[in-house]
Amino acid sequence: MRVAALVALGVLLCACSQNPTSIGVPAIAESIERFPILGGSAFKTQYTLKAAYPLTPALEYYRVQFGKPWLLCEWSGPAWHYFIDAQGDTPFAVHQQLYMWVNREAQREIMLSLRYLSEQNATLPDSDVQNVVLVEYMHANVAETVERLKLRCPNGEGSAH
Repeated sequence: MRVAALVALGVLLCACSQNPTSIGVPAIAESIERFPILGGSAFKTQYTLKAAYPLTPALEYYRVQFGKPWLLCEWSGPAWHYFIDAQGDTPFAVHQQLYMWVNREAQREIMLSLRYLSEQNATLPDSDVQNVVLVEYMHANVAETVERLKLRCPNGEGSAH
């Protein structure tokens, strides 16, 4: 029993020591923050940039950055989704796109969220500030994520554009 616990602990410590993929940000990015999350099993990069709705400069940047073995899977894009976030004291409008790259070989995933936040009744974003969040999950079960999120991933090599 003790040996099994030590082996499990060793596997966990070894897995948590993986480094995130070196990911840059677009030159126009502002207020950049980078930090580990989920006990070190994921790494988050967040920033803002000025982009008139419905432009997606961060998406275009990462399409170029992520080549083989990363695959861009269709998730919620390319349409912008609109909803009201009423979780806090003051509800607000959100225009959002979500994208997911998967690396089956390394069992890693990168989620990209693009969001505009506006007044509650805004049917279009009321500013050019786009909030960008990029999260790399370093110990992912890619097959399970593809199924759970109903991602549509290309069967071949490279990135779907």
